[in-house]
Amino acid sequence: MLHPIVIALLAVGILTIWLVQRRYVLVAFLVLAVLIPLQQQIVVAGAHMIVMRIVLLCAWVRLLHRMLSGSEFLAGGLRPLDKIVIAWTLSAVVTYTLQWQTMGALINRMGMLFTVFGTYFLLRHLVRTAADINRLFATFAFLCAVIAVLMIVEQATRHNMLADFGALAQPEIRNGRIRSQGPFQHPIIAGTFAATMSPIFFGLWWSRRARPVAAVGLMAATIMAVTSGSSTPILGYAAGALALCMWGIRNHMRAVRWAIVLVLLSLHMVMKAPVWALIGRIDILSGSTSWHRFELVNQFINRFGEWWLLGTRSNASWGTDMWDTVNGYVAAGISGGIAGLVLFIAIIVYAFKAVGRTLRSNCSGSKQRFCWSLGAALFANCMAFFGIAYFDQSVIFWYALLATILATASDTVEEHVAAPARGIYPRNWVQLNPLQSS
Repeated sequence: MLHPIVIALLAVGILTIWLVQRRYVLVAFLVLAVLIPLQQQIVVAGAHMIVMRIVLLCAWVRLLHRMLSGSEFLAGGLRPLDKIVIAWTLSAVVTYTLQWQTMGALINRMGMLFTVFGTYFLLRHLVRTAADINRLFATFAFLCAVIAVLMIVEQATRHNMLADFGALAQPEIRNGRIRSQGPFQHPIIAGTFAATMSPIFFGLWWSRRARPVAAVGLMAATIMAVTSGSSTPILGYAAGALALCMWGIRNHMRAVRWAIVLVLLSLHMVMKAPVWALIGRIDILSGSTSWHRFELVNQFINRFGEWWLLGTRSNASWGTDMWDTVNGYVAAGISGGIAGLVLFIAIIVYAFKAVGRTLRSNCSGSKQRFCWSLGAALFANCMAFFGIAYFDQSVIFWYALLATILATASDTVEEHVAAPARGIYPRNWVQLNPLQSS
C-alpha cells in the first residue's frame, strides 16, 4: 500500500537516519512523518505500519544500536512528566483492551503504545540543547510553509495535490467554504496543528535573530488555520495570542486563574443551562457544529456512571453523532475511564508546572520570553482539545512541545552563550539561552 515515490523517500530517509549524526535524525523524522499521509502504510498480521511508525522503528533501531556501542545515550533520567505519560499510555492500553476484550482491540492499543512511547521518548532524546530546539522549530516552520502552499492550491483548484498518496482528493465544502487539509486526516486537524504552534513563532519574534523563522512559521501557520475553514483552529490561534498578551502580568497569573474559576462558578449559578453550555455558543465560522460539542460534553458528564471505571464503547447511543468524540478530554475518558482522564489532565498540569519553574528560575529575559511562548502554545492546545482529539501525525507537535518544555526546564541550563552549533540550519536563526551540550 506504498506509493513508489513514498518508497523512494522512505529509503532515503531511513539511510539518513541510520548514517548521519543525531542532530540530523530529527529533521528526517519530522519531514517523513508529517508530510506523508497516513494512508501510506504496510499491514502486517493486522498491524498497520503507517509511515510514521516505520520511521519511528528505524530511528529506535538506530538509537538502540548506538546505545549498545556506547556512542549515544538517552537524555537524562525520567522526569515526573515522563512518568505520567507512561502511566497514561499504559492505563489507556489496559482499560481499552478490557473494555472490548478482542484481539483487534489489543492490536490497536499496541499500535498506540508504540506511537506514543516511540514518538515522545524519541523527541525527548533528540531535543536536548538550544541547537536542537533551533532545529526543531526551523523544521516545523519549513513544514508549515510546504503544507500552507498545498492548502492554498486546494483552495484554488479544489483538488488535494497529495491525492495520489491517499489523501482526500476533493476538499470538504461547508456553507460554500472550502476546507483544506493537506496531508492530514481532517481540516480541523490541519488547522489546529499550525494554530497551536503559532504562539511559539510569535514568541520567537522577540528575538531579532529568530525573525526569519518566526516570519515564515507565523505566516504559514496563519494560512493553514484560515484555509482549514474550521472554528477550532481559529479558537486555538486566538487562545495562544491571548496567552502571549498576558506576558505583562505574568507575576499575577495565580490571581487570574482564580478569577477565571470564580467567574465560571458564578455563571454556572446564574445560568439556566450548565456553564459548559457556553461551548454551544461558540460559532466563529458559520456552520460550526458547536452544538454537537456541547451535547457531547453534557452527555459525558451526565453519564459518568457509564464510563468512569473502564471507559465505554456505547457512547454512540448517547445521541445524534455522539460516536464522534471531537473532544480530547472526552476521548481520554471514554477510552480510559476516570484514570485515563485524570492522567491526561495531569500531563497538562505538570507541563504547566515545568514552564512555571523555568519562569521563576534565575534565567535571562530572552529565555523567559521563549518559555512563556511555550506556555502559550500549551494553553492553545488546552483550548483546542475542546474541539478535537488528535489522531494522526498532529500528535507529533504535541509531544514535541512537551519535550521542548522539559528540555528548556532542564537543570543543566547554562546562562552564557554557547559555542556555535553545527547543523543544517544556521545557529543565529534562533537565539535562546542554550542547554548544555549533550
